[in-house]
Parts: sequence; structure tokens; C-alpha cells
Amino acid sequence: MKSIFIFLISFLIVNFINTSIAQEKFEQRPIEEALNPDGTLRQGVQGSFKVEGYQMLTGANGKPLFMPKTQNTLSGTWEPLGTGAQNGVGGVTLPYVSAFALDGAGRIYVGGLFTQAGGISANYVARFDPATNTWSALGTGVNGTVLALAIDKSGCVYVGGSFTQIGGISASRVACFDPTTNTWKALGISSQNGVGGTSNPRVNAIAIDNRGHIYVGGLFTQAGNVIANRVARFDPSTNTWSSLGTGVQNGVNNTVNAIAIDSSGHVYVGGYFTQAGSVIANRVARFNPITNDWSTLGTGTQNGVNNYVGTIEIDATGNIYVGGGFSQAGGVGANYIARFDPVTNTWSTIGTGVQNGVNNGVNTVAMDGAGRIYVGGAFTKAGGVNTNYVALFDPTTNTWNSLGTGSQNGVSGSGSIYVYDLAIDNAGRVYVGGLFTQAGGMSANNVARWTPSATNVEQIGYEVPSNYLLSQNYPNPFNPSTTISFAIPNSEFVTLKVYDVLGREVATLVNENLNAGSYSYNFDASNLTSGVYFYKLQAGRYSETKKMILSR
Repeated sequence: MKSIFIFLISFLIVNFINTSIAQEKFEQRPIEEALNPDGTLRQGVQGSFKVEGYQMLTGANGKPLFMPKTQNTLSGTWEPLGTGAQNGVGGVTLPYVSAFALDGAGRIYVGGLFTQAGGISANYVARFDPATNTWSALGTGVNGTVLALAIDKSGCVYVGGSFTQIGGISASRVACFDPTTNTWKALGISSQNGVGGTSNPRVNAIAIDNRGHIYVGGLFTQAGNVIANRVARFDPSTNTWSSLGTGVQNGVNNTVNAIAIDSSGHVYVGGYFTQAGSVIANRVARFNPITNDWSTLGTGTQNGVNNYVGTIEIDATGNIYVGGGFSQAGGVGANYIARFDPVTNTWSTIGTGVQNGVNNGVNTVAMDGAGRIYVGGAFTKAGGVNTNYVALFDPTTNTWNSLGTGSQNGVSGSGSIYVYDLAIDNAGRVYVGGLFTQAGGMSANNVARWTPSATNVEQIGYEVPSNYLLSQNYPNPFNPSTTISFAIPNSEFVTLKVYDVLGREVATLVNENLNAGSYSYNFDASNLTSGVYFYKLQAGRYSETKKMILSR
């Protein structure tokens, strides 16, 4: 009880300071820095902390327990790919989607473990056309699971996995499909095409550089007639394979799960390995094709991460996002996902405090045009927010968000649920594939599409208002969209959130720093049911809530 009393006194003092003029120069640390993973206070912690967004409960032995109050929610809509009960893919026991690739026409290629797509026969790989909402096969497909897809500038679709035949001809775990001729071809010559050399070889990852070279990673020790340890390069112009590095220590010493290539042509490789070339590299490494050598991400024994890497993605500024099964990156506590800055050679977390990252493995990362980061895997929480296997991280606000509202956000089903791959088209629509039967509460067989609502608040007046103002939404009642207007006299961090009648947060409309001025937001409530809702504006110490009615 003594510790509770001391904390409450500190809390009251902080609130008093918040109301004083001195607040402008007083800075508090985030409460996450003071918490253990279970929400209890870390032993010996001292200082003043921001408790906004958290509620204090009584835990075991009367200890204070701090838990997040609200759910950060990205509004939008879920929909299946195809119609009726035969949407998505199936045809086998426990079907799943493990790979996506988008072509220049906006069509999406889908690979995994299935023999049907949208009710038609499609062996392990298929194509979905969003314009017609229909599925088509790629010839007669392949004879085993597809784990990787990539499309080159000519439109050729590179397919990798565990198969040994394509369109009835021999192809060892990797091949190319030409959609203009509807034909398959192997990579390499005769019986030495593709990859092999180990028991049960497979290709897990494919990436293509600016020169059209195909980089392939997985479980193999031979590519074509070349010794290549778990990663290799194919040149379509010469139909030949080559290793990454020289001698017996080329490549890496264990399975490769992910490959990404930056704008300079550097190849980032992740997986289960601990050595790349002759360099000690913990599960992730960088290959320079110009110098033909390997390097680590970070320095010393704590380079890389402390468990497997499942995915790698590179943002527009060159930062490397890595996801997998790890809890540390470069010696920093990072929960299953982390960011590496190649300029400073340092690692950082995604989110802050003990609740950075997610609470289980990350299989895939994708980025939209606004630089927001979508993450999929086996997790159910992201940054302390309830998220069902897929979530969004916004680097500008350093916050995590669920895709959809309530318990039906993300994807679901019975038994084991996973998201294995994500892809984002030019319209910002997010394709989600994995092992699930529902998305946002509706039927979706292992693949679905998420369309986020418009997220930008529009500034409609630049004259500095004399007072804060939150206007009544118009129209009201509304169906399904309405405009919410507000004004702020100071430049500050603003949130505009929507709650249901039980006080549960159902949407975050604004969550960013805004200049002084007048603003409006067009709120689309297509994914909500009829009823009474409340919207709340928080700007600095100003807070106001109004009621609105959705009537369908």
C-alpha cells in the first residue's frame, strides 16, 4: 500500500503541474518506460510519467496495474476475393495463401497450398482480377506448394516453392510463367534447372534487382550446376545461375526466408543462418554484388537479431524493416519486428516501451504510399492494441492500429490462424493472405482485401481562430458518411476519435500534429452498424465530445 500511496502522490503533483504555467517547459516520460510486460511497475523505477491513455487497476497483492484504455482503430472495410461460399482459395485440407505479387495491370498473383481458387481448378497458384472480381488459373499450375512470387518488368511471373513440375514439364522448385503466352519455363538448362542439393529443397523467397537479375533464397545447396548455399542469382539473359560470394563459403549456412533489394542494389537476406560468406551474421546480412562480399547489420557479437527472420522490407528512405521470431535486434529489446538504419548502422524498435512491436511472430511486412507499415503474422497484440494477426504501424505518430473494429478486427477462424503475406496495390488496398476463414467478421477463405477509409484531415481555413471549436457533424443523422469540423487556435497534437454507446473506441480519425486553423474530416461509417455514436476532439488541454446518429 505504501508504494501505491507514493505513486498516487506523485500522480497528483504531476496533475497540479499540468494545470500551471510551468507545464510548457515540463516534460514527462511515457508510462511504458516504467512498466513490466504485465502492466506492473518496474522495481526501482523513478520519475514522472504520462498516464494518458492508461487506466490504473489493482493487481496481485494490491500492486498498481496500468493497462491501455482504448483501442487504436484504422477505419476501413474488409471484403473477400470472389463471391459466395467459393470466394478465396481451397480444395485441400487446411489450405493457405503464402505469397502475393502484383502486376502492372493491378492483377494479383496468389500462391500457396490450394487446388481451387474462386471455385475453379488452380494448382497452388492463381490470378485474381479486381476489375472483374474473378479468378483464373496459370495454365495447369504446379505440383507442389508455392512459397514465393515476383514479377519482372516484362511481366514474367517468377514462382518458387517445393514443386518439381510446371505445366507438365520438369522444374526444380523455381520457374517462370509468361501470361502473354500462358506458358511455363524452367530456370536453367535440362535436368540442372532450378535448385536442389539437399533433402526436400525449396525456394522461400524471390526478389528482382533493377538489372533484371533474379535472387532466390531457401533451402538448397545447388542452383543449376553451381554450388550455391541457400541463396543464388539467376540471369535470364544468359539462362545461368551464380552464387553470392566465392568458394565453399558462398551464401549462408542455414535456410533463407526473405530477400529484399535496396535502390543501390544491395541484397538483404534473412533467415535462420548465423554466417554469411565468412562473416558471423545473426539471421540477417547484406550482400554487395559489386564487391561480391557479405556484411553484417550492426557491429560485434550483437549484430543482427537473436532468432529467425521471416520477412524483410525496405522503405522509401532506405530503412530496413525486419520481422520474425526474435526479441532482440542489435542488442536492443525488440518484439518480433525492428528497424535498421544502414546510414548509422543501428537498430531501433517499432513503437516505444515494453509494448513495442507485437506479441508473437511476424511473417510479412508491407508499406503503403504514405509510408505506413502493415504487419502480418501470428500475433494478437501490437503495441498493446488488440489486433488479430494483422496491424498497421504509423511512423509519423509512432502508434499501432488494428484493421477494423472490436473483436472482429483483422482475420479469424477456428484452430491455428496466421497471416503469411501482404501486398498493397496502387489504390492503397491491402491484400492479406494466410490461414483463416474470416476477415472483419465476414467469410473469406484464406485471402481477403482491406480498403482503408480516407485518413487525411483537410484544412479549410488558415486564419487563426480565437477559440477551440468542435462543430456538430453534418448531416446528422447520416448514412453512411458525415463531415466533422473543428478549429484549434494553437499548433498542437490533435486526436479525433469515435466511440460507441458503451464507450468503446471504434475509429481514430485524426492522430497527428496540426497547425492552428480550421479543419474538416469526412467520416465514412460503412463498416459500422446503425446507432448512436460519440466523437471526441482532444487538443492540448481542450476536450469536447458530441453525439451523432448513424441511420441506415
